[in-house]
Amino acid sequence: MPSNLKAWSSCARRWLAIAAFLLPAALAWPATQAQAAADLAPLLEKIRSTHDVPALAAIIVDGTRISALGVTGQRRIGAPTPVDLDDRWHLGAVGKPLTATLAARLVDRGIVTFDTTLEDAFGVLVPEMDPAYKSVTLSDLLAHRSGLASELTKLPIWNADLWLGAEPAHEARLRVTRALLAQSPETRPGHTFNYSDAGYIVAGAMLERLAGEPFEALLAKEVMVPLGMHKTGFGAPGKASKAQPPGEPWGHHDGPGGRIPIEPDVAGDNPPAFAPAGTMHASLRDMASFLAAHLAGSRGQGWLLKQESFDHLYTAPAGQEYALGWVTAINPGAGGLALSHAGTNLNWYAVAWLFPGWNIAVFVATNQGGASGFAAIEETVAEAVAFAKERIPGVGN
Repeated sequence: MPSNLKAWSSCARRWLAIAAFLLPAALAWPATQAQAAADLAPLLEKIRSTHDVPALAAIIVDGTRISALGVTGQRRIGAPTPVDLDDRWHLGAVGKPLTATLAARLVDRGIVTFDTTLEDAFGVLVPEMDPAYKSVTLSDLLAHRSGLASELTKLPIWNADLWLGAEPAHEARLRVTRALLAQSPETRPGHTFNYSDAGYIVAGAMLERLAGEPFEALLAKEVMVPLGMHKTGFGAPGKASKAQPPGEPWGHHDGPGGRIPIEPDVAGDNPPAFAPAGTMHASLRDMASFLAAHLAGSRGQGWLLKQESFDHLYTAPAGQEYALGWVTAINPGAGGLALSHAGTNLNWYAVAWLFPGWNIAVFVATNQGGASGFAAIEETVAEAVAFAKERIPGVGN
């Protein structure tokens, strides 16, 4: 299921209020550095126990250094295997900043521009396109101003074929794109904010069309490899096997009968065509590498993208908080500009925060969806920033 931006925006506003009260080259993370970092596990265990989530993970980045990290809990309820620092965590819509970063990399290469339109990209390939979409740009798609549907699950295209079909993910994405662009716009294209996973799926199909490669291969080549993100991939992490101890954390769903562990098979996540909108997973260190690159970019010191591309990603259209792949907020008590994104597929919850003024970033994840996962993440972010204030010079000043 798509993540809920309204819930996330409410969380962001509440956390910023807490913060105001509390706080008037390719990057790789060697094991020696991780061992020198502070251990967050004792802090995380208190929060995990309070909210009764299976496991909890967090990392704090200070510039290009991992300042603190930790994990606690079990990979799956009913199994004694503890989570590990190298485990992978489902990102949900936190994958959207990765998609936006890929788009910017291709802009820098001259393959696409932020002003490339759907008509430019698809032309006669999608003759059934509603004329209102023809002038929608790549920027519009990434800023949720495309007019496309906000609830994919209500459309006929959302059916079992997306999970069980034999076609490759990029072919399914094009099929979904054709169906979406044949629908009448839900809001005025190019003018109105309307959070839409559909817009990111279409953006992924646009990049595939113009670059001539599947989205997954493009993301690996342009983002994962340059950043050393060797434990980042697609779908729920791990393999389904109830007979064996899980090799990675499983997601857990809040059902009518209680918490249910979800096997990481085809039903454990959104369909593969959904990848640009949020079927990615990553390890803590991989996310540290990604966030460090964006910390540098947000401070005018980036290398992964041209500075004008970094700046474009962080600039929200007039009248909205959502930029391109990042939610923006200004709060003097949180160091000025803050950039964030959260995500859930209802079996996991994750959130990433960038604080350029303090030169720190925080990533937190749990293998539990629903209200308990949301509450655990919210408290962990506040505690992680309070921890950074105590340990990192300049944070909170």
